Amino acid sequence: MMGTASEWHDAYAALLEGEIEALAWLPIPADTPDVVANLGSPSFVFSGAVLLAPACGTELYLTWKQQDHQYRLMANNRLDWLPNSLDRIRCTFDGPWKAIQGGRLAEVRLFQAPGLDDILQIVGVRHTIVHEHGEAWFWVGCGDADDLGDRDDLWVGVNVEPGNLADLVEIPI
Repeated sequence: MMGTASEWHDAYAALLEGEIEALAWLPIPADTPDVVANLGSPSFVFSGAVLLAPACGTELYLTWKQQDHQYRLMANNRLDWLPNSLDRIRCTFDGPWKAIQGGRLAEVRLFQAPGLDDILQIVGVRHTIVHEHGEAWFWVGCGDADDLGDRDDLWVGVNVEPGNLADLVEIPI
């Protein structure tokens, strides 16, 4: 569980400035048909985890966790799920997500929901990717529909911002 900004920094340190070899969705089996149906969409919601696999280094998993009756995003180099409880669907090489794989992770920005100033509770991460055609970004966060916050699903979006971005508080890492 990521409890401080320095722990988040450490989790991403090996990935920053490196090439993203793969981005994959790891939905629970019940959400797999919806994830497959939404692969060409710039944003969607599912339960499970997201895998960022660098060309060199350690894989990073992002998922939500409930703690103290609130949901927060966590990042880890291993996944605490039962074996075979998640499917793995690699991000597509065409459509809106095509710029992510093979791009270089240039920046990571952390966000928490408003009113959570006393405890670091990250609800979203915005990743900036630089590639041969310019720049793209993608979000992973606890959310539903188009908002991030105290939720038990993951919202992912590429080159779109969450609907409540103006309400989120950026945390420097």
